[in-house]
Amino acid sequence: MKQNIFTLLSLVFISSAVLGQIPANYYNSAQGLNGDALRLALFNIIKNHNSQSYGALWNNFGSTDKHPNTNLIWDIYSDNPNGTNPYDYTYGSDQCGNYSGEGVCYNREHSMPKSWFHEVSPMMTDLFHIYPTDG
Repeated sequence: MKQNIFTLLSLVFISSAVLGQIPANYYNSAQGLNGDALRLALFNIIKNHNSQSYGALWNNFGSTDKHPNTNLIWDIYSDNPNGTNPYDYTYGSDQCGNYSGEGVCYNREHSMPKSWFHEVSPMMTDLFHIYPTDG
């Protein structure tokens, strides 16, 4: 139980750091809680989320994974912050359908195997663990 809560809190804090600022008072109902009370408070905070379709992820990458001031998608595996990227993918036009090799297009990759949650939503489309990567 403690490991699950630690994992959940870790994901919440990492996600908030990546995607921006936490809205004011967002976690007030979870302050000072632990165990089942904390789990229930966090569930109540997120239970009315807006689940996205798998296809909508392509659009979401435009606000979560586009390089600042460009129309290029950030590839988690091939980005080179100290030099030239081996590949650059243009948002929208370089998304994969069929592809023949490395560096051709970007696709959606789950950082956690989809089979762990039987490929069902909302986990299947959880933007916190799906990234644009080389096809």
